[in-house]
Amino acid sequence: MEGAFEMRKQILKMQEGESFPFCWVKFDSDSCIDVQGHKIEIYIKKDSVSIDDMKSLFCDLFGAVVDELSIFSPSWWDFCIDTWNIQENTFCYDPQFLSKETVSYLHILQDSNIAKGYSGCCVCNDWDTYLSVALDCIMKGIAPYGNFIYNSKEQFFFYFHHTGSIGLYYENETPSIFALRKNDKYEVLSCSDVSRLSQIE
Repeated sequence: MEGAFEMRKQILKMQEGESFPFCWVKFDSDSCIDVQGHKIEIYIKKDSVSIDDMKSLFCDLFGAVVDELSIFSPSWWDFCIDTWNIQENTFCYDPQFLSKETVSYLHILQDSNIAKGYSGCCVCNDWDTYLSVALDCIMKGIAPYGNFIYNSKEQFFFYFHHTGSIGLYYENETPSIFALRKNDKYEVLSCSDVSRLSQIE
């Protein structure tokens, strides 16, 4: 694979030794999560949502704290479903067998020296590029949902969904969560308390 990719700038940086920071969220061996907390869903008030719309949503809601955000994935290289051979339960990262969207995502990982099999946290050095590539995968259904973006200071995490929405989880309401819930530019739905999600919804 290494010879098939051109080297570009480092979009992500591994935070080796740093784990997902919230004790109220657990990951099991199948990467399912057990969340003891609350959830809100945030939607754009449009019938058709573009990648630029989603990037604007990110900037509007999290632009003021973007330097406090990190990204967690239980399996960075397996973000896109076409890397998985379901019949043989194996993974392939050879660009000739993958969608162009997946290849673009894997470019980011390789250029950022993200090790294959890495499960952990990264900081993002270029949110515009990362979001453009990741959202392209998500909104085309190549990735079922986004990696987990979190703010350890404000005690919340969120992910992008292929429906053009954000699912945000928190343990206790803080002023920043209150402000997100009262945002009137986007449609914000409060969900019932979350407990034992077998998969992200």
